[in-house]
Amino acid sequence: METELKKNTKKLFSKIGFLYLAGTIIMIASQLIFYNVIALIAPKLVTNYDGSLLASMLPMYLVGVPITIFLICRIPSDPVPEKKKMSVGKWIMTLVMCYACMYICNVIGLIITNIIGILKNGSVQNAMADIATTANPLTTFFIAVICAPVIEEIIFRKLLVDRVSKYGEKVAILLSGFMFGLFHANLNQFVYAFALGCFFAFIYTRTRNLLYVVTLHMGINFIGSVLGSIMLEQTGTIIFTIYTLLMLAMIVTGIVLLIVNRKKFVCNVSETVIPKGQCFQVVMLNAGMIAFSVVWIAVIIIQLLL
Repeated sequence: METELKKNTKKLFSKIGFLYLAGTIIMIASQLIFYNVIALIAPKLVTNYDGSLLASMLPMYLVGVPITIFLICRIPSDPVPEKKKMSVGKWIMTLVMCYACMYICNVIGLIITNIIGILKNGSVQNAMADIATTANPLTTFFIAVICAPVIEEIIFRKLLVDRVSKYGEKVAILLSGFMFGLFHANLNQFVYAFALGCFFAFIYTRTRNLLYVVTLHMGINFIGSVLGSIMLEQTGTIIFTIYTLLMLAMIVTGIVLLIVNRKKFVCNVSETVIPKGQCFQVVMLNAGMIAFSVVWIAVIIIQLLL
């Protein structure tokens, strides 16, 4: 890559890093500010877990996210290729593969965090598990199945991939998964969010249709958060046994499909390609991406130590 082109490309990725860092900080700030204001003005609204969760999440979605989208849109988007259709059958197969991928990576994440918990003589918090097991199923459905997939797919797939895919699909996919994973702010979720983020980004690069990745994300969150928490209340019943067998069958089927279709997971080469050996340096070793990574890795470390 020529020096001037390399310099300009690093500036672009640095700008992306800084804007995503600013946006995510604004999202967290909106949560903290509005939650504390609500707690001060109407403390009864945050006396239970559901009220507290909604008081912190809604301001982020209504205030922080629009500002983040506005900031990211300041970076010009590349021309988006024509959308491609995905049949219902392929969507279902993709959902099954996504779930298997998520399950395997979640197990890996749990093993790592449990080892860390043992080493520090305590437990490691898992925010998603807390929401799924503590919140009312309707609240969980609204947050995890409706709001989160739409917002996260817009920010970490459409807005990001559309701006960096000209440097190669591999760059767009890995960067999307990495930034999406860090945004979840805990180690266990980082592991499976990174894998799912890459998977969703791959699907988006193939279809350029946001609807497919949003609905896949919704399906995964529904199965993992809402349906899972409801089934836990049926432990020991025939319903729970049937559910467990179905989930096991889904995981095995997903693994088989991943193996059978492994040769299809190939990234297309773009016209503006970062030369081999310089990709990490150009994409990640710049001020913006370093700042984004350091801040969110620090948050994850702090969360592990609490």
